[in-house]
Order: sequence, then structure tokens, then C-alpha cells
Amino acid sequence: MDNRWEAASVSSAGLRRRFACVLSLDVVGYSRMMARNDMVAVAALGDCRTVIEWESKNHGGRIFGTAGDGFMLELPDAVAAVRCAFAIQKRVFARNKGAGEDAHIWLRAGIASGSVIDDAGNLFGDVVNIAARLQETCPSGGILVSREVSESPANGIRFRRTDELRLKHIPTPIELFEPLENDQPLGVIADGIRVDLRQHVPGLEGASVLAVLPLRNDTGDPSLEVVARGFSEDLILALSHTRQFPVVDRNSSFAYRSVDSDICTVGRKLGASYVLSGRLCASRVEIDLFDVEIGDKIWSDQFLAPSADLLTTLADMTVRVAARLGGTLDQAQGARFRARRESRIGTRGLVWRSRWHLDQLTRRDSQEALRLLLEARDSDPADAEVRIQIAHWHWIDAWTQRRSPDNLSELRRLAEEARTSDPLDSRGHLLVGLADILLKAIPQAQASFEEAIRLNPSLALGYAEIGSCRIAANAARESIPHLQLALRLNPHDYYVFYVLGELAIAHCMLGEWDKAIAYARQALHLRPAYWNARMSEITALVHSGELDAAAHAHDALVARTPAFSRNFVEWLPFQEKALVDFFWNALDAARKHVRTPA
Repeated sequence: MDNRWEAASVSSAGLRRRFACVLSLDVVGYSRMMARNDMVAVAALGDCRTVIEWESKNHGGRIFGTAGDGFMLELPDAVAAVRCAFAIQKRVFARNKGAGEDAHIWLRAGIASGSVIDDAGNLFGDVVNIAARLQETCPSGGILVSREVSESPANGIRFRRTDELRLKHIPTPIELFEPLENDQPLGVIADGIRVDLRQHVPGLEGASVLAVLPLRNDTGDPSLEVVARGFSEDLILALSHTRQFPVVDRNSSFAYRSVDSDICTVGRKLGASYVLSGRLCASRVEIDLFDVEIGDKIWSDQFLAPSADLLTTLADMTVRVAARLGGTLDQAQGARFRARRESRIGTRGLVWRSRWHLDQLTRRDSQEALRLLLEARDSDPADAEVRIQIAHWHWIDAWTQRRSPDNLSELRRLAEEARTSDPLDSRGHLLVGLADILLKAIPQAQASFEEAIRLNPSLALGYAEIGSCRIAANAARESIPHLQLALRLNPHDYYVFYVLGELAIAHCMLGEWDKAIAYARQALHLRPAYWNARMSEITALVHSGELDAAAHAHDALVARTPAFSRNFVEWLPFQEKALVDFFWNALDAARKHVRTPA
């Protein structure tokens, strides 16, 4: 446990035990800032101190401890502490916008409440140490609180549980919660990953980007929510394969809902010039196209969807919407899409429901998704979409469970079957590549990914996987443009933690430690259990000389992944043993490091 806030000795005279709410704040990477430019770093810290002093007083609190670039505050209650932390983080973020990049400064914040020992205004005890450890675990620009803080009465603030933390001498794990604002966590990641939204998609240079928002279910029947999302997903696929313009990936588009008053704002966040929005009504589908630059609707249409034959109508309607959208789409493309869908209409509902369950990201929902897909296959064994979705399910299982090459033969067979069933569908080629990269057949995998992108230039995961192939082949510098392009096409995907993790590995291999740490922590904010990103964070911290921080990060790695060993690193598709040794040696150094008192 971090005891830097404890005094060397405490006299029993004049001590009293009382309740307190403690806010711990610390500057991220301050020693690296000092190494780059000490004058800028000291000035930035002074700006930070001014903000903290002002906001602590403004919220009825006080600073009771400082340690270089760290601050300990006491606030009157949990509500004041959270609001104070929000105010500080927002003011620091606003300050950064007006400062040069070298002068940017980020804070982490941790809040805990409970019994403390008060010695003439200095606070001691587990609450102080827990607040400090919450702060250490927090993402840059973010806030983490304990369960006691999240359950404070009448706080009017929503919280989301993110993780748990095990501390020495405290038998019960500490549950971690992050406060939400507009249903989003505060933090660097909440303000968007740094993505160049002007970046062109190869083969579609200069073409305007299109985003398709999920169809809004206005039928009054909650069970049709799955149908509305399934229609939207199929429409994205149909528009992507026209190759006329780049289309934002469904996982990023689906982070937003169709709300007319905010359509153009959403479009700007997605880097899109046009946004397609729509509503599923009792007997029709209404589609609107918005021009983000002029901020207005430029096209609208209605399509009849009789409720008695809803699935059949919607399955065919994606072709008609795609064909009408630009007015210049090739007639042959429309015929091709229609021919592919005719054999799938009877299984459409099963496929849509399976994809909805898979999106819930739970083991139970995953098993239900597979059950539905197998039922769809029994109904129509020749259906290409079902084959693609079954192979996709097996890939997720193999990736998340770290299946060994000996256990990947079924995935490879299903992926090949998906590709053969429709050679013009980019996803079949993508799945073959995903199977091959897990088998460490890197040149074959890259060839499949390149073919997938040739068929669909909007395929974000295809670009990300080419980046992974370059990393595996020890060509880290070549990987970065592909990974950045994946972010540009899909900046709000749940699985973006994977792309961020790959960027962290690439920058580690290049010796760019600050960037590696930043990308790794963004990935961990989205997926705290992602051991791959934690590995990169630890490696970069060790090579930066921040051994105490590396040891703390290693504790977090083992807490989330107790079975972690060298086998995990060897499972990655590195083609050279030296890369395995590079990461493992840093992990071993962090494990062996004995932390020194501050």
C-alpha cells in the first residue's frame, strides 16, 4: 500500500477519529514532462495547483497534504468531492486546449470516504490510502470512487462499476466506480481518442464519408428493437459494398441514436459528411439523409413495411434504400445484393437476434447467439450470412479464450467455408485472415486482409489486422498508419480497446514510451482486464525508469489475470523470439522490483 501520505510518527495526544471524504489528485507522467522541458512542466504544475486550490475552496473543502505533483483534499461530503473533481478536471482540460501540446497536463482523481484519524488537520488511515490507490488506477483525466462514495444519499450523480482493486492488509476487494455525465465517463477517452477525421480511405480518396445511425423503433413494440438494429446493420453492410463512399463502422454509429436535433453534431463526431437516420413505424420505414456541413436534411423517403410480413420486407428493403440513396449506384450492384438476400429471408430474424445477443458481451448471451445461429443453419444450410456469423462467433471465442493453434482447426474450416460461400463478401476473407493470424501464418493472413479491403474499403477491422500483421513481423512503424485508419473509420467501437492496445505495442517496439503508456491506458480504461495493454504499459514504464509505477501496474495485471505467465506473451503472433523476450523481460523486472517509500 502506498504510504507516502502517512507521517513518520503520530503521537496519540490530540488524535480523534471522525468521518471524512478524501479526494486524491496526481499529475500523470510529471517526471517525463520535467525530463522534456522542466520550465514548461513547473509552469503547468503551477496552473494546476491554482485550479485545485480554487475549486477545493469553492466546494467547501481544503488541501491537507501535498507531495510534489500530488494533492490530498478533504471535502464536506461525497457529492461535494465528486463535483469538485469534475470541476477540476474540466478546468484542466479547458486549459490544455489553449496550451501547446508539450504543456498539456493531465490529472487522475480518486475519492474514498469513511473513518479517518485527524491529527491537527492531517488525516490518516485506510480511507486516505484507498483514495490514493484509486487515483493510481484511474485513467488520465478521469475519476474513480469507492462504493461508499457511489452510494451516498441524494447525490444526483450516476455511477458505473468498472473493476475491483485488492489491497494489502484490506481483506475485502475495493469496488471501483466512475461517475457519469450525460451517460459518459469523464476522462481523456470520453473526449474522444485523438483521430484524424480528415484522413482519406485508400481507394476512396476525396469521397464523402457516410454514417448510418441505428433505426429508431417508433412502433411501441420493444421486441422490434432487435429488428430495427438488424435492419440498420444490414444497410451499413450493403452501402459499404457499393464502394462509392466510405461508411463508418456500425459499432461507432450505434454509439448514437437517431435524434434529429443532434444529427449534425453526431456526424461531426464521427467525421462524416452525411448521416443517414431513420424510424421504424407501424407500417413503414422513414429514411432521412442529412448534410453535416449545411446542417440540414437533403433527402427523405418512405418505404412500406406491412407488419404481417415485416422481416421479409425489411430484408429486401436494404437493397432499395442503398439503390436510391445516391441516385448513381450501379443497377448490377442492387441485383447482386438482392440475389444474396433471397435465400436468407427465412433466417433473417434468427440472425438479427443472434447479433443482438452477441453485442451484450456476456457469456450467457454469447451462448444464446450461437444457439440461434445453429438453428438458422438448420433452417437454411446454404445461407452465406449464417456461415459468416457462425465463423465470426468462433473467432471471438478463440481470441478471447486464447485458443492454441491445436484448437483452431474448426475456426479455420468455418472461415474458409464462409469465404467460399460468397467470395464477393469481404467478411469471409477477413475471417480467414483472422484464423491465420491466430495460427501465426502472417503472410497468408495479410493477403486475406488486403483482399477484404479491396472488396470493402470501409472495413475498419481489416486495416487494424494489417497493422497487427506488421507488428508481428517486427515492422512497427509500418503498422501505425493502418491502425490509425481503423480508428478513423471506427472511433467509437467497443472493441477499439484492441486497436489502442496494438498502437501501444507498436510504440513500445519503437521506444516511444510516452505514446505507448498513453495508448495502453486508454485501452485499459475501456477494458481494464485487457492484459495485452497492461503488458505494454508495464514495458514502457520499466524502460522510462518508473519502476514503482511499473510494479503497481504489475500488481493490477496479476489481480485481474492470476494465471498470467510467459505463455501469454508467447501466444501473441510475434514472428521473432526477441520480441517475446523484450516484453517478458520488462514484465519480469516489474515483478521483481521492490518499491521504495516516497
